[in-house]
Amino acid sequence: MTSNPPCTTPETFLADQIPLPLWIYSVQHNAFRWANDPGLRFWGAPDLETFRARDLSDIRRVTRDRLRVMSERLRKHEQITEIWTVYPRGVPRTVDMTIWRINWEGEVCLALMALPRIASEGAEALKQRDDVLRAVVSSAERLLTGRSWERECQRMLGTVGPAAGVDRCYFFEVTPAADGHRRIANQRFEWCDEGIEPQIDSPDLQGIDLIEAGFDTWVDRFERGLPHVISGPEQMGAGEREILEPQDIEALCVHPVLSDEQLAGFIGFDIVRDADERSFAGWSAHLIDALSAAAHMLGAGLSMRSTQARLGQALVNAQEAAQAKSAFLAQMSHELRTPLNAVIGFAQVMEQGLYGEIQPPYSRYARDIRRSGEHLLGIISDVLDLERGQSGRIALNLRTVDLKEQILQPAVRLVSERAQRQDVSISINADLGLPQVHCDPRRLTRVVVNLLSNAIKFSPYGEVITLTAQPTGNDALEVSVTDRGRGMSEEECREAVEPFVQVGARHEAHPEGVGLGLAIAREIARLHDGDIRLESVRDQGTTAVCWIPLRTRARREEDRAA
Repeated sequence: MTSNPPCTTPETFLADQIPLPLWIYSVQHNAFRWANDPGLRFWGAPDLETFRARDLSDIRRVTRDRLRVMSERLRKHEQITEIWTVYPRGVPRTVDMTIWRINWEGEVCLALMALPRIASEGAEALKQRDDVLRAVVSSAERLLTGRSWERECQRMLGTVGPAAGVDRCYFFEVTPAADGHRRIANQRFEWCDEGIEPQIDSPDLQGIDLIEAGFDTWVDRFERGLPHVISGPEQMGAGEREILEPQDIEALCVHPVLSDEQLAGFIGFDIVRDADERSFAGWSAHLIDALSAAAHMLGAGLSMRSTQARLGQALVNAQEAAQAKSAFLAQMSHELRTPLNAVIGFAQVMEQGLYGEIQPPYSRYARDIRRSGEHLLGIISDVLDLERGQSGRIALNLRTVDLKEQILQPAVRLVSERAQRQDVSISINADLGLPQVHCDPRRLTRVVVNLLSNAIKFSPYGEVITLTAQPTGNDALEVSVTDRGRGMSEEECREAVEPFVQVGARHEAHPEGVGLGLAIAREIARLHDGDIRLESVRDQGTTAVCWIPLRTRARREEDRAA
């Protein structure tokens, strides 16, 4: 068990004597607790009170998570030193950040001490950064528009490498080993400046076990989304040196490439020893940040490619499921309709007494059998019609018709018997001068019948339903059915047009139907390039509106072509 560090207070803590910027940070509260004078000047804070009041909500979540992990790791380690890029007053600065765990006034905190590496960067560094970013942007569109990721990755290396002024850049694919812990790296793509020896064909750069080969620091930083920077051979570990020195690498900067938040590879940039006989001045903060954009863009391209693959497979699965559903429904339709038609036919024979009169109770039973069979047959037909409409397998028989005479009046006749049973009357409000409409008259009549049937179902006895048709002024017609029933809320209006939803079932002990009438009407309307909408007020009634263009899109295109 590790004991907590001794409690430290500003009075007993001697950090104010340290000449380097130093801060005390609370991981739990995401707030600064204290800073010495160099630390205040580093951030441009006039005093400690202003510094402690800083709003740190804009700190990236990945950074906060990293600090939290550090606070846990530091229970076993005395300190950690890393290369950080921070942004005092919006200006990037690269520092060696030394971090250790401390108990500050009874609260577990982190002490952060910065040793600035680069005091400032001039116009040349800014120009180099902009050149790299322009190169990344030029590759972004191709990477994210579904083109070959492999081809565009190679092309990006060939544009970013020269812009960054490096001698070699490359992409390694990283995959987990079978044990799930080790990481295996294989070089996939490479760009080399003129006169630099390519390494793409080297067998030593294939199948590298990064942990076993001594690149565990790389893996640790990559999995936390951080780059790894080496500014000279003296910073290379023994395992790193064994692979890097044969390539004459003097310095490098490598960034992780993350796809779907998982390590998929890394992109690297090399400075080769004695290339062009120049001395390497070091990696600027601007360049490191700009090169990270290339890694992010490659990761986005990989994520998009994997998403497209998943969507493609999902589409195939959905199509196979839709085909299986269609085949099942077609088979079930045949298996159910054949005996149902026989039952309905024999019931009609008995009901009509074609082979001799039957006693009244049995004739009533025969009528009930016929009606129940017709009801079940109607439900089967509705399910099949809905499936055909949703899968686009309904073929419309389009022709130009008179809406009132060939659609509205036949629909009213079809529901008249049911309306009479409920003592509901239907009033048609349609001018004789309505424009003709290009539609499938049988299907559109089905829409009006479904809207009328729904209105009759929810209308009180003795009420009047209004069937209205009128032009909308934009080469379209609206057919509306208004009842004075219980009405619906906005949410219920949205639900009512969905398949198998019965809004009225919440208010009735034995609701009729299975909730397909409005859904089928909407599918048929959409096949005509129209739609269905519901307008309702609670306890005042509902208006169901079918909007359809006078001509379908296909007919309009034919007219334009002619």
